[in-house]
Amino acid sequence: MVVTNSNSKVSKFSSWKNTIGRVAFMNCDPLFLQLSDQWNILSAPPSWLTGHLLRRDCIIAPIPAADYAKNSDDLILVPDLGICSKGEVGSVLLFGSVPINKMNSISLPSDSSSSVALMKFILKQNGLNPKLTVMGPDIDSMLSVSDGALIIGDRALDASKKYPQKVVLDLGL
Repeated sequence: MVVTNSNSKVSKFSSWKNTIGRVAFMNCDPLFLQLSDQWNILSAPPSWLTGHLLRRDCIIAPIPAADYAKNSDDLILVPDLGICSKGEVGSVLLFGSVPINKMNSISLPSDSSSSVALMKFILKQNGLNPKLTVMGPDIDSMLSVSDGALIIGDRALDASKKYPQKVVLDLGL
């Protein structure tokens, strides 16, 4: 979780103080179950929450680590609170019909920053250089134009049930 830095140059608005950013994925549900009614919830994809946080549409939000790194002067990291893993997650998945080392192209989701950065890191570490295309996170559309499709969140969970044979890599491993 990240909060806005009150010393940042971002203009202040009055409505942001009671608004919390929320990634609209099931893995965020536990963070919001016990919130009182005094809080407004702003649901958005992870990478969109960064813009909302910087514009002060909300006071706190779980944004991608890659976005925090780019905007750390304007944000404050809340220690020991976040969506992270040490191992398989089942919600950050590369799909395809061929192994990753045979993929000539991979579609990346437009709604994620950290998983895209992690995918690029994994490719580089393995000496792989497929063509990368950013597009909306729809597995069927992505696989119609690329050998692989990176899908995150609830969409990844749903796609792994629909296409279990196409799961090539869990990026949490």
